[in-house]
Amino acid sequence: MSANDPIGIAATAQPPLITRFKSFASTAEVPTSPTTIPAAKFERIAADFKSSPEANPKENVLINGLEGRIKISDQYLETIDQSFCLVTANLRFPTLKSICAFMRKIVNLNGFIAFSGIRSHELADLIKTYSRKNFETLWREKELDWVGVVLRKL
Repeated sequence: MSANDPIGIAATAQPPLITRFKSFASTAEVPTSPTTIPAAKFERIAADFKSSPEANPKENVLINGLEGRIKISDQYLETIDQSFCLVTANLRFPTLKSICAFMRKIVNLNGFIAFSGIRSHELADLIKTYSRKNFETLWREKELDWVGVVLRKL
């Protein structure tokens, strides 16, 4: 992973989990802001899944007060031909499982994925699915019955 690689953001997590993720990220050298990546290369993109018509990245950006800070892509996520040093997504396990090969394609070597929206009982299957595609688990945190996880591509 290079400091010149862009960051792709699909969605955001709940605030308490984000706070704990940022604490972990600061010690694990996970890029989370323009201060860790040169401004010219810092890019935040929100994109929709062609296979998930109920997803609405524009609405997610507005709900989370991030308009002006995240570019809404006019491409479907599956058609993005770019790689990222960090991808975040707040999606359920069935969707995360179905996009695992795609995540392998768009995450740079030694790049990170930060997932939230996972039920506690789905975590083991998520880790197993992504470890088969050479992602290692760096961090996991539970809040009520929800889990956040950070993976690194090996």
